[in-house]
Amino acid sequence: MKQQYYIKATKDGMKAGYNGFQHKMGITKHPHPDTTGTICSEGFHMAKSIKDALSYLNNATEFYICKPVGKIYAEDNTKISAGRINI
Repeated sequence: MKQQYYIKATKDGMKAGYNGFQHKMGITKHPHPDTTGTICSEGFHMAKSIKDALSYLNNATEFYICKPVGKIYAEDNTKISAGRINI
């Protein structure tokens, strides 16, 4: 069975580590997700484990269990990228 839930690591106040995007509880849509299958591009990135999340944001202070909503646009061994996320 394919993994359904992932980890979103953030800084204090649910702020993304890369660009400071302010996450919120519930479903959020990314304004410009990359749908080409490129893993490190525009979109919401979710790790497959807390260990994987820390490898991308080693100063994370908050961890959320989340689920992609709709299509997963890219995936590798440690994370996925999607256009919508439910935290």
